[in-house]
Amino acid sequence: MSELLVRREIFAKPRLPVVDVLRVLAANLIVLHHFVAYGPLARALEARLPQLVTWFFEYGRMAVYVFLVVAGFMSARAFVEWSGSPVVPALRLIWRRYLRLVLPLSAALLLAIAAAALARHWSAEDFIPRPPNLAQFLAHVALLQGVLGVESLATGVWYVAIELQLFALMLLLLKVQTGLPRRSLPVFLITLAMLASWIWFSRRPELDNWAVYFFGAYALGILAWWAGCAQFNWQRFAWVLIVAVTTLVLVHDFRWRMLVALLTAVTLARYGLRQWPDQAWAVTFARWLGERCYAVFLVHFSVLLGLNALIDHWPSFAATHPLRLLAAGWLGSIALGWAFHQWVEVPSMRLIQNGLPVLGMRRLWVAIRIGG
Repeated sequence: MSELLVRREIFAKPRLPVVDVLRVLAANLIVLHHFVAYGPLARALEARLPQLVTWFFEYGRMAVYVFLVVAGFMSARAFVEWSGSPVVPALRLIWRRYLRLVLPLSAALLLAIAAAALARHWSAEDFIPRPPNLAQFLAHVALLQGVLGVESLATGVWYVAIELQLFALMLLLLKVQTGLPRRSLPVFLITLAMLASWIWFSRRPELDNWAVYFFGAYALGILAWWAGCAQFNWQRFAWVLIVAVTTLVLVHDFRWRMLVALLTAVTLARYGLRQWPDQAWAVTFARWLGERCYAVFLVHFSVLLGLNALIDHWPSFAATHPLRLLAAGWLGSIALGWAFHQWVEVPSMRLIQNGLPVLGMRRLWVAIRIGG
């Protein structure tokens, strides 16, 4: 496949309405989960609406497993041939995925650092990150902050690092799969890794900075893609694996996060590839929000910092109108996410498409050599 076709494969595929809906639902649950978990707004909400806060705090975070399954589904869709061989060399795919995640993340981290600096002038809340040093920032840009035990500069950053690890692990397993006999199933190693993750790795909290801890949900997304795709020879077998294996694990050790992952995978396998008329307003709205989900996810912590700092500075309004402030923070995150998507995320995707990040690094290195 030519480079042009590879770019079209990655960047120009039509959007999937069900995927957009799941992303929007998960992203907003995560945003609301964080707003009810930190600062004076969370305390004001808990005093007035304790049941609502408890629900979003306990169950909102399970939306991460919706993200994980959807990420596996879309990775299988975008980067893997039906036989299980990568479309282009694995390292190039990983590098492109890294740039896709990190370029917007870096801008969002700078925004969070600025928001934290402003928040510290008005508030002394413990959740406000301390002023970072260069090594801490570079650890985040390298997506190694969790592995190195570096203090996080924003909530949710750990997920970005995990998603890159999961993508690399998927490519590694599929690359090994190509060396097995032709009679072997293309789902063989993915299924074994999924079982190992659910049964053993995900029960060890000390491994939650590594892909193996979350690979069970990610692998369900990969299987969901294969199960929903009529071109895949083992379509029915993938369906059996999704339901049978996960049900067996659930019976052995029931966990709500596993049930959420299973239901998401079944939904994607059944409806994920279905297209609806573009004229439908719901489809258009879901696409609009879905395109901006990553941006909202990245910037909502900056909104949370600013809103809680204002509340800490003027506490009287929060005590009487906490729900209005929650709605303001939520809508503010969507609005800032729209701006961030337009001015940061879209330009960064164009850079990746044109190969400019690599070219820029080469020019920088040449300039350094000449200057030295």
